[in-house]
Amino acid sequence: MNKTVQQQLQAEAASRANDRVTQVRDRLRVNEKLEYVGKGAVKSAFPGVQDWVLLAGLYKQLGDTEKMKTCCLNAIQLATEKAATIEKLSPDNASGTYEALRKAHVMMAPYSFHHFLLVLEWDIKPEMKFYTSRFNVIHPWVDDMQALDEGRLEVLTISCPPRVGKSQMGERWMLWAMSRHPGKSILFVSHTAAMADKVLRDILAWTTDPRCHYAEMFPELAKGIDSSMQNSWIDFPSQEKTGYKTAYFRGLDGGMSGVLEASHVLYLDDVVKNLEEALNPNTLETIWGKVSTDVMQRMTNSHVGILSIATKWSVNDPISKLQELNEGNRKAKFIRIPGLDASGQSNFMYKYNPMDTDHFMKLKKTMDPVSFATIVQQEDMERDGLVFLKDGMHYYDGVLPNDSPDIVCAACDVALGGGDSLAMPIAYVFGTDVYIADVVHNKGSKERTRPLVVQKIITHGIDKVHFEWNAGGDFYMEDISDMLRDQNYHCNITGGRAPSNQSKLMRILGAAPEITGSITDGNGYRLFWLSEKARQSNPEYVSFFNEMLNFSQMPKAVGRQHDDAPDAVSQLVQFVLLSKKNTGGCQVLSRRIFGI
Repeated sequence: MNKTVQQQLQAEAASRANDRVTQVRDRLRVNEKLEYVGKGAVKSAFPGVQDWVLLAGLYKQLGDTEKMKTCCLNAIQLATEKAATIEKLSPDNASGTYEALRKAHVMMAPYSFHHFLLVLEWDIKPEMKFYTSRFNVIHPWVDDMQALDEGRLEVLTISCPPRVGKSQMGERWMLWAMSRHPGKSILFVSHTAAMADKVLRDILAWTTDPRCHYAEMFPELAKGIDSSMQNSWIDFPSQEKTGYKTAYFRGLDGGMSGVLEASHVLYLDDVVKNLEEALNPNTLETIWGKVSTDVMQRMTNSHVGILSIATKWSVNDPISKLQELNEGNRKAKFIRIPGLDASGQSNFMYKYNPMDTDHFMKLKKTMDPVSFATIVQQEDMERDGLVFLKDGMHYYDGVLPNDSPDIVCAACDVALGGGDSLAMPIAYVFGTDVYIADVVHNKGSKERTRPLVVQKIITHGIDKVHFEWNAGGDFYMEDISDMLRDQNYHCNITGGRAPSNQSKLMRILGAAPEITGSITDGNGYRLFWLSEKARQSNPEYVSFFNEMLNFSQMPKAVGRQHDDAPDAVSQLVQFVLLSKKNTGGCQVLSRRIFGI
C-alpha cells in the first residue's frame, strides 16, 4: 500500500475515533444524572460502566494509554460502588455490565499486576481462585512486585512458610514481567533443574489455557511464543531482540552453562533446598558462592532487579546475604511474614482454605524447635542464640582520640584455607577504651595472607600480636616473625594451639562483656567498633563484623558455623588485654610508663 494512502487511512480512523470519543463522553455526562428509583431499579441498563469501557477502547485505539487506564479504573470503581444495584438488573443488562467490567480488567492487565492476576483466574470458581482467595494476605506484595518490574525497587525478597502461595505468586509475576518486556531477559534460578523445568511448564500452560485469557491480554505475543524444554527457555516475539531469550530457567545443581543472561530481573526461588542444607555452613557458603559468582555475573548491568522468594533459613543464606549487601539501600525491600504473629495467631487466614492458628500449632507439636522457627516462623536458625546484637555494641566514627595510644595490639586466629578465614582484629588502647580500628578477614592461602598480616602490623605500628592455630599454624607464626625481622620491625609475638569447640565457646561468652562494652567493672576494657558508615569502605571489616553478629551459642550451631571473627576477638581480650591476669602470660606495659 502506498505510504501516503496508508497515512491518510490512519488519519481518517483517528478522526472517527475522536468523533466517537466526543459522543461517548457526552453520553457519560448525561448518565451521571441518572436517578435510582424503587428497589434499586434504574431507568436503563446501567450504561455508565459500559460507556467508560467503550471510551477506554477508543483511547486505546488512539494510543492514549493514560486516558485509557483512567477510563478503565473509572468503570471498575463505578461497578464496585454500585455492585448491589447491578445485581438487581435483568440478566441481559447485568451480563452486559459484567462483560464490560471484564474488558476493563483485560485492558488494565498489561499495566497492572493486580488486574493481570484477576483476569488470569476470571473464569475459575471462587473457592479455587489463587489470588482473590488470598487477597487479604498477599495483596501488599503485588505493589512491591510491580515496583520491582518498573525499577522503583532494585531488590525484593519475600520469605514466608511453605504452601502459602509465595512461589505461585512469583511464577505469575514472571509471566507478567516477561509479557511486558519480551525484548529483555529474566533468569530464573531454583535449587534444582527439575524445579526450574516445572516453573517453565507452568508458565507455558497459562499462555495456552483459554480460562486464563492470556491471548486477550497480550494478543501480539500469544501466537508467537517459542520454547525449548531441552535448553530450558521461553521466548516471546519482540522487535527489540538482542539475541537472548525472554526467560531462562536453571537449577543450581545443573550449573549456569549455555548462552543466558538477566537483562531485566534475576529471580532466585528457594535456592536452599531444605533444612539439611541450611544446617551445613559449608553448603550455604557453596550456594552463596554459586549465586554471587556463577549466577549474578549473568546480570548485564547495575539496573537489573533481583527478586528472591524463599524460606529464610539462616543468617548465612542468600536472602540474608542480599540484606547485608543492600543495607541502607532505599530501593531494597525485605518482606518476612511468619506463620504466627506476636500474639500467636495465624497470619494466613485466607478467605478459602485458611491456614489457621490450629494448623500452625499442630506443626509446632510435630516439628523440632529449630525447624519450626525457620520453616514456619522465618527466623534465622541462629537468631535465638545470638551473642552479639547490632544495637548492643559500642561504636565510633573512625576518628581516634588525640592522645597517643597506650598500646596497639592484635590477635590472629590462623587459617590455612579450607573454608575458614584468617581473622585478626587490630586494637588501639586508650586506658580502658579499646578501638577496633582495622581487621584482616581473609579466606586466602597462607601465601596470600602472610603479606597482609605483615603489612597491617607495620602500618599500624602494632606492639604485640597473639597467634592461635590448629595443625600447622605454629609455622605460620614463625614465618610472620621472620618476615618482620627481615624488615627490621620488632614486635612482641606470642601464640598457642586452639582449644576445643566447647572451650572456644566459653571463651567467647566470657569475653562478651568486653566485646559489647557492657562490662560493669570500672577497670574493665570496653571495645568500640567502627560505625556502619565508617566501616563501609573496608570490605574485610564489614565481613568480620557481620560474622560477629551471626555468631550463635545454640548447640546445633557450635562447631558448624563460621566463628573465626568472634574467636579472634576473644583471644584479643584474653591473651592481650587481660594477659596480666593469666598465669604465665606477659604483662602489657603502657608506653606512658616510658614517656613515649
